[in-house]
Amino acid sequence: MTIILQQFTVIHHFLLAFALIMEVPMMMILLSRTLKYRLNRLLNMVFGLVLILIQAGSLGVGGVTLHYVFFSEIEIFICLVIVITAARWRPEHV
Repeated sequence: MTIILQQFTVIHHFLLAFALIMEVPMMMILLSRTLKYRLNRLLNMVFGLVLILIQAGSLGVGGVTLHYVFFSEIEIFICLVIVITAARWRPEHV
């Protein structure tokens, strides 16, 4: 199935890729409670940075509305806080 949406052709693989990206924050809640310190810290920083890049990149796509910019800024800020917090983690905080 192919959907044409504002000059973009959306295929199932594209939708699946973004569905997986949307699951990362929920997955990290579980993983941050179960992983060992080093891997937990690393994944929080990596996934936080990846989500920041994706969200910031989506702001460059045409037709962005004000409410989308508002929610994107909040998401970018929260991911940045997560990355900074993970970077400052020390084993005694875990």
